[in-house]
Amino acid sequence: MPSKQKTLIYQFVLCVNLTIAHNILRIDDTRIAKFVLRHEDKVHVTPHYKELNIEEEAACVDRCVTETQCKSVNFYKNDTDAEESKCQLVAEDIDDLNEYMDRVGWRHLDTGKTSITRLKHPNGYCWVPEVSSPCDFSVSNVELQPLSSSKCQDISAYFDFDRSWSGTIIHVCSGKMLCPASTAASGNPITLVDVHDCTFSDQYLDGRKKFRRNPYGFLEFAPNLCVAPSGNAVSTAYDMTLTSTCTSTAARLTYDFVKGPIKVSIFLSMGSRTFENFEAAIRSRQNSPSSIIYMDVFMQRTKTWDYHGMRMESVLQAPATGEYRFNLIANQYSKLYFGRDESEGSKEYCAGSHGNGGINSAYSCTRYLTKGGKYYMELLTFDTTGDDWQYVQMVIPGHDEGRNLGYEYLELPANY
Repeated sequence: MPSKQKTLIYQFVLCVNLTIAHNILRIDDTRIAKFVLRHEDKVHVTPHYKELNIEEEAACVDRCVTETQCKSVNFYKNDTDAEESKCQLVAEDIDDLNEYMDRVGWRHLDTGKTSITRLKHPNGYCWVPEVSSPCDFSVSNVELQPLSSSKCQDISAYFDFDRSWSGTIIHVCSGKMLCPASTAASGNPITLVDVHDCTFSDQYLDGRKKFRRNPYGFLEFAPNLCVAPSGNAVSTAYDMTLTSTCTSTAARLTYDFVKGPIKVSIFLSMGSRTFENFEAAIRSRQNSPSSIIYMDVFMQRTKTWDYHGMRMESVLQAPATGEYRFNLIANQYSKLYFGRDESEGSKEYCAGSHGNGGINSAYSCTRYLTKGGKYYMELLTFDTTGDDWQYVQMVIPGHDEGRNLGYEYLELPANY
Protein backbone atom coordinates (compact mmCIF):
# COMPACT_ATOMS: atom_id res chain seq x y z
CA MET A 1 0.00 0.00 0.00
CA PRO A 2 1.26 3.52 -0.71
CA SER A 3 2.48 5.72 2.10
CA LYS A 4 -0.04 8.34 1.02
CA GLN A 5 -3.37 7.80 -0.66
CA LYS A 6 -5.72 10.38 -2.09
CA THR A 7 -9.04 9.94 -3.85
CA LEU A 8 -9.87 12.32 -6.66
CA ILE A 9 -13.34 12.62 -8.20
CA TYR A 10 -13.47 14.16 -11.68
CA GLN A 11 -16.77 14.94 -13.36
CA PHE A 12 -16.83 16.42 -16.85
CA VAL A 13 -19.31 16.76 -19.71
CA LEU A 14 -18.78 15.60 -23.28
CA CYS A 15 -20.48 13.44 -25.88
CA VAL A 16 -19.35 9.81 -25.96
CA ASN A 17 -21.03 6.42 -26.11
CA LEU A 18 -21.73 4.32 -23.01
CA THR A 19 -18.51 2.72 -21.80
CA ILE A 20 -17.61 1.27 -18.41
CA ALA A 21 -13.92 0.66 -17.68
CA HIS A 22 -13.41 -0.30 -14.06
CA ASN A 23 -14.27 2.95 -12.18
CA ILE A 24 -14.45 5.17 -15.26
CA LEU A 25 -18.04 5.74 -16.30
CA ARG A 26 -18.55 7.15 -19.77
CA ILE A 27 -22.17 7.88 -20.65
CA ASP A 28 -23.75 9.96 -23.45
CA ASP A 29 -23.33 13.41 -21.87
CA THR A 30 -21.23 12.71 -18.78
CA ARG A 31 -18.05 11.06 -17.74
CA ILE A 32 -17.10 10.32 -14.16
CA ALA A 33 -13.88 8.87 -12.83
CA LYS A 34 -12.74 8.08 -9.32
CA PHE A 35 -8.94 8.09 -9.30
CA VAL A 36 -6.73 7.00 -6.41
CA LEU A 37 -3.04 7.77 -5.90
CA ARG A 38 -1.85 4.18 -5.91
CA HIS A 39 1.93 4.64 -5.60
CA GLU A 40 4.57 7.31 -5.35
CA ASP A 41 7.97 6.72 -7.00
CA LYS A 42 6.48 3.81 -8.94
CA VAL A 43 4.78 3.14 -12.28
CA HIS A 44 2.66 0.24 -13.54
CA VAL A 45 4.68 -2.58 -15.12
CA THR A 46 2.46 -2.51 -18.22
CA PRO A 47 4.10 -0.20 -20.80
CA HIS A 48 2.17 3.00 -21.52
CA TYR A 49 0.54 3.23 -24.91
CA LYS A 50 0.83 7.02 -25.12
CA GLU A 51 3.01 9.75 -23.56
CA LEU A 52 2.05 13.43 -23.51
CA ASN A 53 3.53 16.67 -22.20
CA ILE A 54 0.87 17.74 -19.71
CA GLU A 55 1.67 20.13 -16.86
CA GLU A 56 -0.99 19.18 -14.28
CA GLU A 57 -1.94 15.82 -12.82
CA ALA A 58 -5.67 16.61 -13.03
CA ALA A 59 -5.32 17.29 -16.75
CA CYS A 60 -3.48 13.97 -17.17
CA VAL A 61 -6.36 12.15 -15.46
CA ASP A 62 -8.84 14.05 -17.64
CA ARG A 63 -7.07 12.86 -20.77
CA CYS A 64 -7.28 9.26 -19.52
CA VAL A 65 -11.01 9.56 -18.92
CA THR A 66 -11.44 10.87 -22.48
CA GLU A 67 -9.73 7.86 -24.09
CA THR A 68 -11.76 4.66 -23.88
CA GLN A 69 -8.78 2.28 -23.62
CA CYS A 70 -7.13 4.17 -20.72
CA LYS A 71 -7.48 2.75 -17.20
CA SER A 72 -4.60 4.36 -15.29
CA VAL A 73 -1.86 6.99 -15.60
CA ASN A 74 1.77 7.56 -14.69
CA PHE A 75 2.56 11.22 -14.01
CA TYR A 76 5.86 13.05 -13.58
CA LYS A 77 5.87 16.69 -12.46
CA ASN A 78 8.95 18.56 -13.67
CA ASP A 79 9.41 21.26 -11.03
CA THR A 80 12.06 23.15 -13.01
CA ASP A 81 10.31 23.10 -16.39
CA ALA A 82 6.57 22.47 -16.13
CA GLU A 83 6.22 22.08 -19.87
CA GLU A 84 8.41 18.98 -19.66
CA SER A 85 6.07 17.25 -17.20
CA LYS A 86 5.03 13.82 -18.46
CA CYS A 87 1.65 12.07 -18.60
CA GLN A 88 1.63 8.40 -19.57
CA LEU A 89 -1.64 6.63 -20.42
CA VAL A 90 -1.82 2.93 -19.49
CA ALA A 91 -4.39 0.39 -20.71
CA GLU A 92 -4.25 -1.72 -17.51
CA ASP A 93 -4.65 -1.07 -13.79
CA ILE A 94 -4.75 -2.85 -10.43
CA ASP A 95 -7.73 -4.99 -11.50
CA ASP A 96 -5.74 -6.33 -14.46
CA LEU A 97 -2.30 -6.65 -12.89
CA ASN A 98 -1.23 -5.59 -9.40
CA GLU A 99 2.47 -5.15 -10.23
CA TYR A 100 4.61 -2.01 -10.23
CA MET A 101 8.24 -0.97 -10.71
CA ASP A 102 10.35 1.77 -9.14
CA ARG A 103 10.68 5.11 -10.91
CA VAL A 104 11.78 8.06 -8.77
CA GLY A 105 9.60 11.17 -9.03
CA TRP A 106 6.69 9.44 -10.77
CA ARG A 107 3.20 8.90 -9.38
CA HIS A 108 0.83 6.15 -10.47
CA LEU A 109 -2.90 6.84 -10.29
CA ASP A 110 -5.70 4.43 -11.12
CA THR A 111 -9.39 4.11 -10.47
CA GLY A 112 -9.02 1.52 -7.73
CA LYS A 113 -10.60 -1.88 -7.65
CA THR A 114 -13.89 -1.81 -9.53
CA SER A 115 -16.80 -0.52 -7.46
CA ILE A 116 -19.07 1.44 -9.84
CA THR A 117 -21.95 -0.75 -11.00
CA ARG A 118 -25.64 -1.11 -11.59
CA LEU A 119 -27.60 -3.32 -9.19
CA LYS A 120 -29.41 -5.71 -11.53
CA HIS A 121 -31.93 -8.51 -11.14
CA PRO A 122 -31.29 -11.50 -13.42
CA ASN A 123 -34.94 -11.38 -14.62
CA GLY A 124 -34.09 -8.26 -16.62
CA TYR A 125 -34.41 -5.33 -14.21
CA CYS A 126 -32.22 -2.77 -12.50
CA TRP A 127 -32.63 -0.76 -9.32
CA VAL A 128 -32.98 3.03 -9.88
CA PRO A 129 -34.25 5.99 -7.85
CA GLU A 130 -37.87 6.96 -8.54
CA VAL A 131 -36.90 10.07 -10.49
CA SER A 132 -38.13 11.91 -13.58
CA SER A 133 -34.65 13.33 -14.24
CA PRO A 134 -31.39 11.39 -13.76
CA CYS A 135 -29.97 13.42 -10.86
CA ASP A 136 -33.06 14.43 -8.91
CA PHE A 137 -31.68 14.74 -5.37
CA SER A 138 -35.11 15.04 -3.71
CA VAL A 139 -36.26 11.44 -4.21
CA SER A 140 -35.37 8.70 -1.72
CA ASN A 141 -37.25 5.57 -2.88
CA VAL A 142 -35.49 3.04 -5.14
CA GLU A 143 -37.49 0.85 -7.52
CA LEU A 144 -37.17 -1.83 -10.19
CA GLN A 145 -37.22 -0.77 -13.84
CA PRO A 146 -36.72 -2.88 -16.99
CA LEU A 147 -33.05 -3.22 -17.89
CA SER A 148 -33.91 -2.17 -21.45
CA SER A 149 -35.44 1.13 -20.29
CA SER A 150 -33.63 4.45 -20.56
CA LYS A 151 -33.55 4.73 -16.76
CA CYS A 152 -31.26 1.69 -16.55
CA GLN A 153 -28.92 3.16 -19.16
CA ASP A 154 -28.33 6.66 -17.78
CA ILE A 155 -26.24 7.82 -14.84
CA SER A 156 -29.07 7.47 -12.28
CA ALA A 157 -28.70 3.67 -12.45
CA TYR A 158 -25.10 3.61 -11.18
CA PHE A 159 -23.89 3.07 -7.63
CA ASP A 160 -20.47 3.07 -6.00
CA PHE A 161 -20.38 -0.20 -4.05
CA ASP A 162 -17.50 -0.31 -1.57
CA ARG A 163 -17.02 -4.06 -1.48
CA SER A 164 -14.38 -3.93 1.25
CA TRP A 165 -15.07 -4.37 4.96
CA SER A 166 -17.01 -1.05 5.04
CA GLY A 167 -19.82 -2.45 2.83
CA THR A 168 -21.47 0.85 1.79
CA ILE A 169 -23.36 1.64 -1.44
CA ILE A 170 -23.43 5.27 -2.63
CA HIS A 171 -25.56 6.59 -5.51
CA VAL A 172 -23.06 8.01 -8.03
CA CYS A 173 -25.14 10.97 -9.17
CA SER A 174 -26.67 12.20 -5.91
CA GLY A 175 -23.98 11.10 -3.47
CA LYS A 176 -26.64 9.61 -1.21
CA MET A 177 -26.30 6.27 0.55
CA LEU A 178 -28.55 3.21 0.33
CA CYS A 179 -29.81 2.84 3.88
CA PRO A 180 -32.40 0.57 5.51
CA ALA A 181 -34.81 2.01 8.07
CA SER A 182 -33.20 2.49 11.49
CA THR A 183 -34.78 -0.74 12.74
CA ALA A 184 -33.48 -3.10 10.08
CA ALA A 185 -36.22 -5.71 9.75
CA SER A 186 -37.86 -7.74 7.01
CA GLY A 187 -40.31 -5.62 5.00
CA ASN A 188 -38.74 -2.29 5.92
CA PRO A 189 -37.71 -0.02 3.03
CA ILE A 190 -34.19 0.72 1.80
CA THR A 191 -33.96 4.34 0.67
CA LEU A 192 -31.39 6.93 -0.44
CA VAL A 193 -30.42 9.28 2.38
CA ASP A 194 -27.59 11.68 3.16
CA VAL A 195 -24.65 9.73 4.54
CA HIS A 196 -24.75 11.44 7.93
CA ASP A 197 -28.46 10.60 8.26
CA CYS A 198 -27.97 6.84 7.88
CA THR A 199 -28.00 4.96 11.17
CA PHE A 200 -25.55 2.44 9.70
CA SER A 201 -23.10 4.83 7.99
CA ASP A 202 -20.46 4.65 10.73
CA GLN A 203 -17.84 2.30 9.28
CA TYR A 204 -16.90 1.11 12.77
CA LEU A 205 -20.49 0.29 13.70
CA ASP A 206 -21.56 -3.35 13.99
CA GLY A 207 -19.69 -4.88 11.06
CA ARG A 208 -22.55 -7.25 10.37
CA LYS A 209 -24.90 -4.44 9.28
CA LYS A 210 -23.26 -3.73 5.93
CA PHE A 211 -24.00 -4.74 2.35
CA ARG A 212 -22.14 -7.92 1.38
CA ARG A 213 -22.41 -10.26 -1.60
CA ASN A 214 -23.37 -13.73 -0.36
CA PRO A 215 -22.24 -16.97 -2.09
CA TYR A 216 -25.89 -17.88 -2.73
CA GLY A 217 -26.29 -14.85 -5.04
CA PHE A 218 -28.11 -12.34 -2.84
CA LEU A 219 -26.96 -9.07 -1.27
CA GLU A 220 -27.12 -9.46 2.49
CA PHE A 221 -27.23 -6.57 4.93
CA ALA A 222 -27.57 -8.11 8.38
CA PRO A 223 -27.85 -11.68 9.61
CA ASN A 224 -30.70 -13.30 7.64
CA LEU A 225 -31.71 -10.02 5.96
CA CYS A 226 -31.05 -9.11 2.33
CA VAL A 227 -32.19 -6.86 -0.53
CA ALA A 228 -35.40 -7.68 -2.47
CA PRO A 229 -38.39 -5.91 -4.03
CA SER A 230 -41.41 -5.20 -1.85
CA GLY A 231 -43.41 -8.36 -1.26
CA ASN A 232 -40.71 -10.31 -3.15
CA ALA A 233 -42.48 -9.30 -6.40
CA VAL A 234 -40.04 -8.97 -9.30
CA SER A 235 -41.89 -6.38 -11.38
CA THR A 236 -41.67 -2.78 -12.55
CA ALA A 237 -41.96 -0.03 -9.88
CA TYR A 238 -41.68 -2.32 -6.85
CA ASP A 239 -39.60 -0.62 -4.15
CA MET A 240 -36.36 -1.87 -2.61
CA THR A 241 -36.82 -3.44 0.82
CA LEU A 242 -35.23 -5.87 3.23
CA THR A 243 -36.45 -9.46 3.24
CA SER A 244 -35.73 -12.50 5.39
CA THR A 245 -36.36 -14.93 2.49
CA CYS A 246 -32.87 -14.45 1.11
CA THR A 247 -32.73 -17.67 -0.91
CA SER A 248 -35.81 -16.73 -2.97
CA THR A 249 -35.44 -15.82 -6.65
CA ALA A 250 -36.63 -12.28 -5.83
CA ALA A 251 -33.47 -11.63 -3.79
CA ARG A 252 -30.99 -12.43 -6.58
CA LEU A 253 -28.69 -9.65 -7.80
CA THR A 254 -26.03 -9.28 -10.49
CA TYR A 255 -23.51 -6.54 -11.17
CA ASP A 256 -21.49 -4.91 -13.94
CA PHE A 257 -18.34 -6.24 -12.30
CA VAL A 258 -18.11 -10.03 -12.22
CA LYS A 259 -15.55 -11.61 -9.93
CA GLY A 260 -14.57 -10.76 -6.42
CA PRO A 261 -11.01 -11.60 -5.26
CA ILE A 262 -12.05 -14.73 -3.33
CA LYS A 263 -12.71 -17.91 -5.32
CA VAL A 264 -15.32 -20.02 -3.52
CA SER A 265 -15.84 -23.68 -4.39
CA ILE A 266 -19.12 -24.97 -2.95
CA PHE A 267 -19.77 -28.61 -2.01
CA LEU A 268 -23.40 -29.59 -1.41
CA SER A 269 -24.92 -32.74 0.14
CA MET A 270 -21.92 -33.52 2.34
CA GLY A 271 -23.91 -35.29 5.04
CA SER A 272 -23.03 -35.11 8.72
CA ARG A 273 -19.38 -34.30 9.44
CA THR A 274 -17.09 -33.64 12.38
CA PHE A 275 -14.25 -31.16 12.77
CA GLU A 276 -11.85 -34.07 12.34
CA ASN A 277 -13.22 -35.35 9.01
CA PHE A 278 -14.87 -32.45 7.15
CA GLU A 279 -11.57 -31.42 5.49
CA ALA A 280 -11.05 -34.90 4.01
CA ALA A 281 -14.59 -34.82 2.60
CA ILE A 282 -13.88 -31.49 0.87
CA ARG A 283 -10.49 -32.64 -0.42
CA SER A 284 -12.07 -35.74 -1.96
CA ARG A 285 -14.29 -33.49 -4.08
CA GLN A 286 -11.87 -30.59 -4.46
CA ASN A 287 -11.67 -30.89 -8.25
CA SER A 288 -15.41 -31.36 -8.78
CA PRO A 289 -17.30 -28.77 -6.71
CA SER A 290 -21.07 -28.32 -6.98
CA SER A 291 -20.46 -24.75 -8.15
CA ILE A 292 -17.86 -21.95 -8.09
CA ILE A 293 -18.65 -18.33 -7.21
CA TYR A 294 -16.60 -15.29 -6.18
CA MET A 295 -16.85 -13.20 -3.02
CA ASP A 296 -15.43 -9.89 -1.83
CA VAL A 297 -14.87 -10.45 1.90
CA PHE A 298 -14.02 -13.45 4.08
CA MET A 299 -17.39 -13.00 5.75
CA GLN A 300 -20.77 -14.69 5.52
CA ARG A 301 -23.58 -14.54 8.05
CA THR A 302 -26.84 -15.58 6.39
CA LYS A 303 -28.27 -19.09 6.04
CA THR A 304 -27.65 -20.58 2.59
CA TRP A 305 -27.53 -24.39 2.23
CA ASP A 306 -27.65 -27.26 4.72
CA TYR A 307 -24.82 -29.81 5.11
CA HIS A 308 -22.48 -27.98 2.78
CA GLY A 309 -18.79 -27.13 2.68
CA MET A 310 -16.86 -24.30 1.06
CA ARG A 311 -13.28 -23.82 -0.04
CA MET A 312 -12.36 -20.12 -0.20
CA GLU A 313 -9.08 -19.16 -1.90
CA SER A 314 -7.40 -15.79 -2.35
CA VAL A 315 -4.02 -14.04 -2.30
CA LEU A 316 -3.31 -11.42 0.37
CA GLN A 317 -0.94 -8.54 -0.36
CA ALA A 318 0.42 -7.38 2.99
CA PRO A 319 -0.09 -3.64 3.63
CA ALA A 320 2.69 -3.47 6.26
CA THR A 321 5.65 -5.44 7.61
CA GLY A 322 5.22 -7.19 10.94
CA GLU A 323 3.26 -9.83 12.81
CA TYR A 324 -0.38 -10.26 11.77
CA ARG A 325 -3.10 -12.04 13.71
CA PHE A 326 -5.90 -13.92 11.93
CA ASN A 327 -9.05 -14.66 13.94
CA LEU A 328 -11.60 -17.28 12.87
CA ILE A 329 -15.29 -17.10 13.75
CA ALA A 330 -17.26 -20.09 12.48
CA ASN A 331 -20.50 -22.05 12.50
CA GLN A 332 -19.91 -24.98 12.44
CA TYR A 333 -16.28 -25.59 11.51
CA SER A 334 -13.43 -23.88 9.66
CA LYS A 335 -9.73 -24.36 8.96
CA LEU A 336 -7.34 -21.68 7.67
CA TYR A 337 -4.23 -22.43 5.63
CA PHE A 338 -1.66 -19.72 4.87
CA GLY A 339 1.09 -19.71 2.25
CA ARG A 340 4.72 -18.71 2.59
CA ASP A 341 4.22 -17.01 -0.78
CA GLU A 342 1.41 -16.65 -3.34
CA SER A 343 1.58 -20.26 -4.54
CA GLU A 344 -0.88 -22.87 -3.33
CA GLY A 345 1.96 -25.33 -2.81
CA SER A 346 3.45 -23.14 -0.06
CA LYS A 347 0.41 -23.32 2.23
CA GLU A 348 0.67 -24.43 5.86
CA TYR A 349 -1.99 -24.97 8.52
CA CYS A 350 -2.65 -21.77 10.47
CA ALA A 351 -5.76 -22.19 12.68
CA GLY A 352 -9.07 -24.04 13.04
CA SER A 353 -12.42 -23.36 14.71
CA HIS A 354 -14.75 -25.96 16.23
CA GLY A 355 -17.51 -23.33 16.28
CA ASN A 356 -17.56 -19.93 17.95
CA GLY A 357 -19.59 -16.70 17.90
CA GLY A 358 -16.85 -14.28 18.95
CA ILE A 359 -13.08 -13.79 19.08
CA ASN A 360 -11.33 -16.69 20.77
CA SER A 361 -7.53 -16.88 20.91
CA ALA A 362 -7.76 -20.67 20.57
CA TYR A 363 -9.13 -20.12 17.06
CA SER A 364 -6.49 -17.69 15.82
CA CYS A 365 -2.94 -17.71 14.50
CA THR A 366 -0.14 -15.27 13.73
CA ARG A 367 2.11 -14.82 10.71
CA TYR A 368 5.03 -12.47 10.05
CA LEU A 369 4.47 -10.83 6.66
CA THR A 370 6.48 -8.39 4.57
CA LYS A 371 4.91 -5.24 3.13
CA GLY A 372 4.00 -5.78 -0.52
CA GLY A 373 4.51 -9.54 -0.23
CA LYS A 374 1.80 -11.82 -1.60
CA TYR A 375 0.52 -14.83 0.35
CA TYR A 376 -1.87 -17.61 -0.64
CA MET A 377 -4.87 -18.14 1.67
CA GLU A 378 -7.31 -21.05 1.88
CA LEU A 379 -10.32 -21.26 4.22
CA LEU A 380 -12.23 -24.54 4.46
CA THR A 381 -15.68 -24.44 6.07
CA PHE A 382 -18.54 -26.80 6.91
CA ASP A 383 -22.08 -26.14 8.16
CA THR A 384 -24.96 -28.47 9.06
CA THR A 385 -28.37 -26.79 9.46
CA GLY A 386 -29.66 -23.50 10.82
CA ASP A 387 -27.69 -20.26 10.76
CA ASP A 388 -24.40 -19.97 8.85
CA TRP A 389 -21.49 -17.70 9.63
CA GLN A 390 -17.85 -17.66 8.63
CA TYR A 391 -15.42 -14.81 9.30
CA VAL A 392 -11.69 -14.23 8.93
CA GLN A 393 -10.58 -11.11 10.77
CA MET A 394 -7.11 -9.67 10.21
CA VAL A 395 -5.26 -7.56 12.78
CA ILE A 396 -2.61 -5.46 11.00
CA PRO A 397 0.66 -4.74 12.85
CA GLY A 398 0.31 -1.62 14.98
CA HIS A 399 -3.49 -1.99 15.25
CA ASP A 400 -5.44 -3.29 18.23
CA GLU A 401 -8.65 -4.34 16.49
CA GLY A 402 -9.22 -6.64 13.55
CA ARG A 403 -11.31 -6.10 10.45
CA ASN A 404 -13.03 -8.63 8.27
CA LEU A 405 -10.45 -9.45 5.62
CA GLY A 406 -11.70 -8.15 2.31
CA TYR A 407 -11.43 -6.73 -1.12
CA GLU A 408 -8.88 -3.97 -0.59
CA TYR A 409 -6.03 -6.37 0.30
CA LEU A 410 -6.96 -9.39 -1.83
CA GLU A 411 -6.58 -10.64 -5.39
CA LEU A 412 -7.56 -13.86 -7.14
CA PRO A 413 -5.26 -16.89 -6.87
CA ALA A 414 -3.50 -18.28 -9.95
CA ASN A 415 -6.05 -21.10 -10.34
CA TYR A 416 -9.15 -18.89 -10.55
